[in-house]
Amino acid sequence: MHSYRNIRFHYIEESDLLDFIEQRHHAYAKSMLILMLQNFKSAISSNPRHKAVLLDLKCLLEQLNAQIIRIIKLEEESLFPFVRKLIEVKQQAEPVRFLRTGLIQSSINRISSEHDHAIALIHSIKKISNHYTQPEISNELLKLCYEELREFEELAMSQILRERKFLFPRILDLESEVLKISSIAATGTSGPGHDD
Repeated sequence: MHSYRNIRFHYIEESDLLDFIEQRHHAYAKSMLILMLQNFKSAISSNPRHKAVLLDLKCLLEQLNAQIIRIIKLEEESLFPFVRKLIEVKQQAEPVRFLRTGLIQSSINRISSEHDHAIALIHSIKKISNHYTQPEISNELLKLCYEELREFEELAMSQILRERKFLFPRILDLESEVLKISSIAATGTSGPGHDD
């Protein structure tokens, strides 16, 4: 994920940012979690002396997998389609009416809460794994498992930060802009106090 550190995401169009999140991060997170769970299952069998901690980590990974799937579903089935509708309305040649629904803010609040739960699970995994320090006398698969955990934390935390810092403020601004355009469509004027 180091390759994205120099990208100025606030200059990327909202629709492109949504596509990036869905096609890069969501797809990667889903496939990586499945792979990590498979690897941990195998590592438990081949590292019996570390079975207790590996079972705890596998249990937390299963919870994290369910949590990430819940976040992805909220974004891809609720928030992102609504944002794409806002983008479509904004791009209309003539202003059209658009009602304030509160869906954006309520969706962001719910997703932020789900993010917090995912972060708590990641912190638990980090603590139980001793900051991804491989146990002594580990085979290569177990070493791989711990490195996958480290990589996944970096991915997940950077994506959560990206959404909170760039995506969520942008789509709230987009909603405000569309509602402003919509009020012009409803009244035929920009209204008092507007510079339009």
